[in-house]
Amino acid sequence: ELGKHLFYDPILSGPNNISCSTCHSPQYHTADGRAFPIGTGGSGLGPDRELGTGHHIARNAPAIYNLIGQSRFFYDGRVSFNAETGIFRAPELGLSGQNPALKEIVAALKDDFGRPASQSTAAIAATVLFPIENVKEMRGLIYSQLSRVDYWQFIVNRVLENPDYLRLLQLAYPQLNVRDFNIGHIAKALAEYVAYDFQIGNTGLDKYLRGDLDALTLPEKSGALVFLSDKSKCSRCHTGPLLSDFSFKNVGVPQVGPGVHSNGDDYGNEEVFNDPAELHFKFKTPSLRNIVRTGPYMHDGVFKTLREVVVHYNDIFESLNVLFDPIRLGRPEVETLNFVANRARNDSRYNNMEFPLRSSLELTDQEVNDLVTFLEHSLTEQ
Repeated sequence: ELGKHLFYDPILSGPNNISCSTCHSPQYHTADGRAFPIGTGGSGLGPDRELGTGHHIARNAPAIYNLIGQSRFFYDGRVSFNAETGIFRAPELGLSGQNPALKEIVAALKDDFGRPASQSTAAIAATVLFPIENVKEMRGLIYSQLSRVDYWQFIVNRVLENPDYLRLLQLAYPQLNVRDFNIGHIAKALAEYVAYDFQIGNTGLDKYLRGDLDALTLPEKSGALVFLSDKSKCSRCHTGPLLSDFSFKNVGVPQVGPGVHSNGDDYGNEEVFNDPAELHFKFKTPSLRNIVRTGPYMHDGVFKTLREVVVHYNDIFESLNVLFDPIRLGRPEVETLNFVANRARNDSRYNNMEFPLRSSLELTDQEVNDLVTFLEHSLTEQ
């Protein structure tokens, strides 16, 4: 209950004008339907949200279904938790390593109330901390002079001043005194709500695997066979119950939008781990559950439809060099890095891909149609 109230309340933003649900709205299937979210200073929701005094955030807002048990978050994996060692890795060094300086916050994040590691929400809780303190996302310029830790404490103080939240915190943690509450408890409450309320587990594919052989249509079954085939290579990464191995891959995604790098580009988890030979342009592989409802797709929202995604994978070289047209995106307000102006960038993406994806998949039109049908219908919870 505490996490649910906080999720929809702008109290966690510096200017009190944006909540977690602004960019992860159930109305838009836990995303926002935009290529790039608009942070604090914007107004409205979803595709109609207006910029106002805000900024476009450099990466697409991912859907937040079925997060429980995952250990690495953000497109670049900059937050992670090893349940075996109990160690976080995060942009805040005080949370990271064997002897973190922010021990009380770390303890709150790690508290899984006796559940096994497979049901941990520790990584989710740590992830929650960073949109809250990001100046463009939720903090706002007015509080930009505060250190990250001081800003977190400012938010804690604000929440504790609200008698309803103080009561809920005391109900959730009856063993703690008021002075013992920290940002970790707030983040953990949000993580618990997100982890257990945003679950997708009754799709057509789920029903089929449970024995309902009529749960998938013939075209969907044909698409499933394409999905699982060596020819499409989909299931090399999109595997397991959530149809993802959550690995990091360079799949030649055209870069659009402001980018996270100062030059307007986005190098994926190279930005985090600083190992260009190993990590160039690699982003986290997403789950495919409810995927038809959570576009636009990729880290920069470059593709509006699943058909565009499949066509891209079918021939990534052609997608980067022939098919990709920024004008088609219909988002003139967002700075676009396009092929004509940035041939070297597209070449770099392509040349750093793994070899199996550098060649055309040579899917037929029928195979493309069947695969899109499978993705659009079989993985959606009605």
